Amino acid sequence: MPAILSQGEFLMRMGIVSRIEQLMSLDDTTDDQANQLVSSLKYLVEPEQMGKRFKVMAIVHPSIDEVTGF
Repeated sequence: MPAILSQGEFLMRMGIVSRIEQLMSLDDTTDDQANQLVSSLKYLVEPEQMGKRFKVMAIVHPSIDEVTGF
């Protein structure tokens, strides 16, 4: 059965914020890199950017009960 989500919702469910926080907390991450990470996160998940414009679809076998992120 197909499942469709917005890109933003899917990425949030997959833990993108935690991943960005991990990258930002690295000792060698510069302020410019941290700013770029935040900017990229917003671009990927905000509804007025790519967050709602793009969709994620999973097509799975009926025997599979759950798909991560959906």
